[in-house]
Amino acid sequence: MNRRYFFLSLAATSAARCLRASGTRITRIRVATLQGRFHKFVTMNAYDRVPKGHTYEHPLIRIETDQGVEGVGPAAYAALDKAYFDDLKALIGADPLELYRMEGGQIKGRSEKFAPLLT
Repeated sequence: MNRRYFFLSLAATSAARCLRASGTRITRIRVATLQGRFHKFVTMNAYDRVPKGHTYEHPLIRIETDQGVEGVGPAAYAALDKAYFDDLKALIGADPLELYRMEGGQIKGRSEKFAPLLT
């Protein structure tokens, strides 16, 4: 386990404890595009068709609950299309703890109900 996953598991475990007894529901999902700047011009890799250039964009997703718990994370690297936004809308009203299969207070995988949305 590396440091990144260690901190993510700590955050998920503490959020799960906060949410467990509350009956929390997802009330709002927002998507914001973050624009960054490379420190120098980035050329093509073997799989690119055009140079990356000087800037990049990456969408971030912010999920809010009725209990005031919020989470922010990166969206998929693929372009966000209508189907993606429809999947996000389907999460509104869901209990965050029902999105994943929990065992012993830890996330062990996606729940069967939401697995198609969380791929």
